[in-house]
Amino acid sequence: MKAFFRHFQLTPRRAYLLMALLCWLPTCLIVFADKQASESLFLGSALLVLAALCVGMLGAIGGRVAPILGAIWLLFFPAEIASYVLAGEPVSFGLVQATFQTNPGEIMELFGLYIVIAAITLLYWFMYYWAFIVWRKRPIVLHRKVRWGIAAAFTLFLLAVMVKMYQLPSKRASTLYKLDFAVTYTASKLCKVFPIDILYNTGRYIAVRQEEKKYSQQIGDGMFEVASSPQSLQLPASKQPIILFVIGETGNMSHWQLYGYERPTTPLLAERERLIAFSDVLSAATLTSIAVPMMISRSTPRDFKRWQHEGSLIHFFNKAGFLTAWLGNQASSFAIVRASSNKVDHYFNTGKEVESMVAYDSELLPHLDDYLGSVIERKRAACIVLHTMGSHFRYDARYPIEFERFTPTTRSYKTTNSVLHQSNREALINSYDNSILYTDFFLNEIAHRIDALDRPALFLYAPDHGEGLGEVDPRSLLHGSEHPLRDELQIPMIIAYNKRYERLNPQLIATLKEKSRMPISIVDIPSLLVRLGGITSPEFPISIADSTYQSRKRYYLSPNLKVRSADATLHKE
Repeated sequence: MKAFFRHFQLTPRRAYLLMALLCWLPTCLIVFADKQASESLFLGSALLVLAALCVGMLGAIGGRVAPILGAIWLLFFPAEIASYVLAGEPVSFGLVQATFQTNPGEIMELFGLYIVIAAITLLYWFMYYWAFIVWRKRPIVLHRKVRWGIAAAFTLFLLAVMVKMYQLPSKRASTLYKLDFAVTYTASKLCKVFPIDILYNTGRYIAVRQEEKKYSQQIGDGMFEVASSPQSLQLPASKQPIILFVIGETGNMSHWQLYGYERPTTPLLAERERLIAFSDVLSAATLTSIAVPMMISRSTPRDFKRWQHEGSLIHFFNKAGFLTAWLGNQASSFAIVRASSNKVDHYFNTGKEVESMVAYDSELLPHLDDYLGSVIERKRAACIVLHTMGSHFRYDARYPIEFERFTPTTRSYKTTNSVLHQSNREALINSYDNSILYTDFFLNEIAHRIDALDRPALFLYAPDHGEGLGEVDPRSLLHGSEHPLRDELQIPMIIAYNKRYERLNPQLIATLKEKSRMPISIVDIPSLLVRLGGITSPEFPISIADSTYQSRKRYYLSPNLKVRSADATLHKE
């Protein structure tokens, strides 16, 4: 060891700089691994500068103990390098979730990679230890003026990012929303810096698990009553239904060929015979976190917390004797999803965040195939939920290059500002339309699977909310508006069914076709799924599949949890 130190001479000052460099380098790995950051000069540079300022703050605040704090900082290095080696991407909530849910058998399969991770970690720690013992011989600290300068630079940098982000939302957005967006965006970039990314996502996972435990205990098996079901009626396996509920993401109905859009964005679905497209469906929220609970429970804009004591559709279908599964392409931290996930027969999640630059919904298809095989083998009715990434921004990250039919696109644009800029509106819309084309492919693949089953089967597809593309109002982009226009709330909804389902339920199908133009909301979906599953329950006395169903006033719950008329948005320009 002494011979090594004599050969490679380090002064205390250089040792101090080396320790700082070693604390900064993991963020370089993050930028390299993160597709969005690596392809965006602005974002990549911003993260590297922010990381350097964070390391500087460590020295500014820590003084003489800064190198010790740096050593603690680097205790998290194995997690970062493991994320890169095993997944090829930075630490995220989805990866933390997958790590905690990995079984010992899966760990042993990757034993060789863990040796590589351990070797890199030990080498990295050795370099830091070497620099630390050299520095300790004659400890140096940053001058007071330098420390104040770093603190000022750190503060000004964060303020500059927030000011830039404040200008990004639609001009129609409220000041409060713009401030919230700016602070949230800036915080999200800070949470990409090592080791804040690990601490944040681990803390988020722990909080979600605690919330899941709380609601799981509170809900139990669900506060539902089932009067009759295919299972209780002891129907033969050939009559046990398989219900798939595909929760889409960010679906603007006016860009679907099925609804009269001039572009062929849904050519495969347009050719299907056994398909019903509902033409007047509104979401009840402009945010996924608010919309999804109302799609899978009896929660409504006026009674949003209802699921917290009653449970979700997963609990209901379990009580009805159905097998249940949740297949997700979004790393969901929503309490209702987490409280339901431990009640399903099968749970799978890709762990992809909405910020992921490669997140294709077709990754769910092999898992769907496996589970359908299991359902057929067990001769039981089943309810399967697929939570997709759909067309969530960025749109060009939601489909493979072979689906790039409409050009030019935003694929080559590096920053959010450039993608959303008024001058690039054509490329933005082309990218969005390509994402719908890919959704058409994905849903058609599911349709093929239900057609091949010798059991009555169908899927219901509906996105959580719409999306502003600057067409109704040039200032209306994306979603999450407190006062949305119609493109954020008006959504497509379709039901595709196989021949066996139609043969067993001719009157139900006829009623649905008859009522396909009736005004409905996503809060009508749970009762419809119950009816499609052949279940009767006092909690779900009527649905749009019943001839006696009458339309009701539709409302939405805003991001600030204000209840407003959804019907009124159809007339806003």
